[in-house]
Amino acid sequence: MAAMYLASYVFGEIYVVVTFCCCCQTSLRTFLEEFEAYQAEHCRGDWNHKFVLVWGIVSLICMLISSAAAAYYALSTTMVAECRHAFHRLSEGLDTFTCHPVCFGLSLFYFIVTYGAAFFLYISVWRILNVEANSIVENLSKQDRITLREKPEVIEDFRLRHAALCRVIGSANRVMRHILAAFYGAGITCMLLSVHGLINKQIGKVEVIAMGATFFTFVTYLIVITLTGVSLNQKMHEPVDFLFCLDVQRMSGKGSEIVSMFLSRVQGAPIGFNVYNLFTVDTSTIMMICGTLLTYALVIVQF
Repeated sequence: MAAMYLASYVFGEIYVVVTFCCCCQTSLRTFLEEFEAYQAEHCRGDWNHKFVLVWGIVSLICMLISSAAAAYYALSTTMVAECRHAFHRLSEGLDTFTCHPVCFGLSLFYFIVTYGAAFFLYISVWRILNVEANSIVENLSKQDRITLREKPEVIEDFRLRHAALCRVIGSANRVMRHILAAFYGAGITCMLLSVHGLINKQIGKVEVIAMGATFFTFVTYLIVITLTGVSLNQKMHEPVDFLFCLDVQRMSGKGSEIVSMFLSRVQGAPIGFNVYNLFTVDTSTIMMICGTLLTYALVIVQF
């Protein structure tokens, strides 16, 4: 159990660092360019420039701290000896292992900083998209239905802006899918293994503290990521309520066609962040995570 926990824990960190560096060179640049074009056509603001400046400074500091912690961890003879001792005990078939508190503390610090940089990138991108989604919903709800009935081009402007924002979200998802996969993949795996170890009492006191801190951090990240993803998903589908209230029979043929096209998009496939097209972060994701943890805990208790 401990070996599986360490494997998922370390793999998650490595995956975040590698994808964090790779996606920021290509996909992130593409997202920024598309969002800049979206701003030039549909709105005015300097979110993009603030985002680049703030994220660049914070992520650089986080990655430098992570690299320094990893270098110290690798070069420290005490840490190497402790890790060798831990894996030696695992190879002998022991259920538990003990490791130096400093080793766990440094590893936990490296974990928090590494995931923290990726988490900040996610929140920054979500903030930009959520502001635009809120703007579309609020401006659309303020429109007079009689005016929209007589001027279908106003609805067409909102439809085009919504479609453009959907494209920007798709571009942002090419960056976010790697981060979400690391958080949901490594996070849920570590949480399940922590539950297994606690129920079966297969971890020592030091490991309980370290795993508890990791568990709390993962839970916090997953809650924030899931709730923000659900918020963006609901905002992008919210125009459906307003469109259903329009009197299409009194509109021209062009107007009813525009409303029909708009409705087909907001009622269609889920809009938001997805994890490699496996699932989109929406309200069902909350039930999926809770159901997985509860089912696993019940199975462990019974067997």
